[in-house]
Amino acid sequence: NNGAESVSLQKKSEEISAVIEEYLPGIVCWGDSLTVGAGGDGVTYPDTLASLIKENITDEYNVSVPEKYRVDDIPVVNMGVGGETSPTIVARSGTVPFRVQEFTVPADKTPVKIKIYSDLRKRVFPLIQGDGGVNPVTIGGIKGTLTSTRDSVPARTEYFFSREEVGEETVIPRGTEIVTYSSGMWKDYINVVFIGTNGDFRNPTELIEHQKAILARNERNGERYIVIGLYAVNSAQVNGSLLDYFAELESALNEEYGERFINLTTDALSDAGIEPTESDLAAISEGKVPPSLMVDDLLHLNATGYELVGRLIYERMDSLGYFDEVKGALAE
Repeated sequence: NNGAESVSLQKKSEEISAVIEEYLPGIVCWGDSLTVGAGGDGVTYPDTLASLIKENITDEYNVSVPEKYRVDDIPVVNMGVGGETSPTIVARSGTVPFRVQEFTVPADKTPVKIKIYSDLRKRVFPLIQGDGGVNPVTIGGIKGTLTSTRDSVPARTEYFFSREEVGEETVIPRGTEIVTYSSGMWKDYINVVFIGTNGDFRNPTELIEHQKAILARNERNGERYIVIGLYAVNSAQVNGSLLDYFAELESALNEEYGERFINLTTDALSDAGIEPTESDLAAISEGKVPPSLMVDDLLHLNATGYELVGRLIYERMDSLGYFDEVKGALAE
């Protein structure tokens, strides 16, 4: 009997793993400092999302079977890098890649200065506050590392490429793609896209183009994704009323993505179970995130704010049926 039970458990574990691999192999969160979790004292929305999936989906099954037959937790990858514009994040993901001006790779491993650009016709500045899946890179078939001077003013940042192994001196033509590490990763993961706070898009249409470029990475479950709306943006690119700007932006995102779009300024406090202050009520009336969910810079969220975002994403994914197949397999 024990032998038959072991075979049955092994078979079920393999069947569940196959369902997970097909429908929920993982989730990858693309963004800037709000995805990194700046201001959250170690709390991030990707970590919160991972914890909720573990608690509500995989744990219940795993505690009921011997350890050798348990299924793995669903990975949630944090691909946030502080300070990055939406074109930089898109390029880092590999869908509209970084490219180089012509340069020569020396035969040895000496770093050589390079200039990079993007097909989005925007200036791009990776590595300002972190790697975010850039390295190792491959340029013209040569594997190596991209480094930067990480200047506090992005426009002054200089970039260098150093090859991994000694070889022949090679001229790299203009337009050659920088193949980032992340460009080949997580192609079947569900995407969460939270980009644009640092600007460099002219209008909602262009931001949507950037978001959809990242969404296009998914090669299996392309209709399963979440886009998070903005509540702050680089004010230098706003002409006219900030309130009107956000109203237009939110309207365009809602029209484009429907239920796959999360507006962080809607019912945020009630979802978090917080009694609004006068400042909160004033912010809500202006379509802003309540200060009770933010740190003093009124840009980054606090721990409660990030936990709320993670929960909102989990609940929206659940309501859209993103977990149904896995839940069904675990329950059989």
